[in-house]
Amino acid sequence: MFRTAVLIIVLISFVSIKGKAQSQDYLYYDSLTYQLYLEKDYQSLLKTGGEAVDLGFDGYYLPMRTGIAAFELKMYRVAAGYFELAKVYSDNDLVNEYLYYSYLWGDEKADAQMLKGTMSESLRDEISGRSKHNLTVDFAAATMFNSKDSPANQKFPEVEGFQVIPDHFTNASLSIKHRLGRSIKLTHTFTYLNKGNEKYTYSNAMQLYDSTFNTNQFQYYLGSEIWLANSWSLNVGGHFSSVSFPGTIIDTTGSDIRLYDTNYRVRDFILSASILKDFNRFSLEGEVVWLNLNRNLSFQPSLIVRLYPFANLNLYTQSRFSLLMNDNTTSFFQQQKIGFKVLSRLWLEGSYFSGNVSGFALNKGALLFNGLEEVNRIWGADAIVTVSQNVSVALGYQFRKQSNYFFPQADGSAISNKIEMNYSLFYIKLSWAL
Repeated sequence: MFRTAVLIIVLISFVSIKGKAQSQDYLYYDSLTYQLYLEKDYQSLLKTGGEAVDLGFDGYYLPMRTGIAAFELKMYRVAAGYFELAKVYSDNDLVNEYLYYSYLWGDEKADAQMLKGTMSESLRDEISGRSKHNLTVDFAAATMFNSKDSPANQKFPEVEGFQVIPDHFTNASLSIKHRLGRSIKLTHTFTYLNKGNEKYTYSNAMQLYDSTFNTNQFQYYLGSEIWLANSWSLNVGGHFSSVSFPGTIIDTTGSDIRLYDTNYRVRDFILSASILKDFNRFSLEGEVVWLNLNRNLSFQPSLIVRLYPFANLNLYTQSRFSLLMNDNTTSFFQQQKIGFKVLSRLWLEGSYFSGNVSGFALNKGALLFNGLEEVNRIWGADAIVTVSQNVSVALGYQFRKQSNYFFPQADGSAISNKIEMNYSLFYIKLSWAL
């Protein structure tokens, strides 16, 4: 009994001493961070406040001051984490406004929109008066042309089949983005593409070469970004494409061989889904795409990693690692992007694509590569200029190396007749947030 009483007294004394030490430590960090905040020494404040929060001292003021330090240093994704912690202890207009702009300028727009819906009416009206993003309209146009001479003089196989060599294309698209309630953002994209090709055909011992084998393509993409929880979002989309192209019917039923021109139509579609998780300095996204392109079924899983080394958009990278799987083959391709802020209103982006694939999709299924040609390499660069708070312009260039092959009519033929071509692509995109 005596030993038990002594043990209890010792434990109580230890807890009392420890609690007193913790209280003294909290007062130390509280006093020091407040002094650093008054002095606007944000670098020291971020370091000291981060150390205090890591030790378990939070409450409202410590993470709030630390978040303000990160915000002033333009480390928006780091600041958001501290404001989220402060918001647990006091849900007020000040922390909500800081948190909103940390999300918005840290490329966590879904979280920003959801937070906006929970704000007080006065703060929401104030923010809406500064910037309205209920509707965004994008217009884009692109042109691509062959950088090599026409392969018309090449020796083609005298085997039943055909080969299509792209020469140029032009396209235009209109994209409309709007909200559906607080937690869903929809994207509608309408695209028209005119593509010029050269086509070689061998049929019934006849060689045909058409230098004006032009195709027309109409596309509609519907994408949805769904906010699931803090820093979690789900993207679901579908893309439909209708391609019309000329054809020739060879009539051998009579004594003479007759040729008739006709038109064919192929309808392609894909379904895509991805889930994204944001962290302080990076995000992870898992994506799956089901493709029915050129009458072939494929499955495309991808892992996409985005890095924000400075916790903002002053420097960012995106790495995509994808597999394209169908009944016959499994191919790997990757895409790398890097962007950085040059001036207050100017960003530059560079990109690189590597793979030997055809019939695939990028940008959550919004960008289709549904031609017969194989894409080998893409190098690109673009400049993004924010003309005003709601208007931006992007100008870009791409160099593409692509290959096309002979498609024999007989299954199992080993003939490929690979032709490598180089292309230059220029594009412009105007974006207006209303």
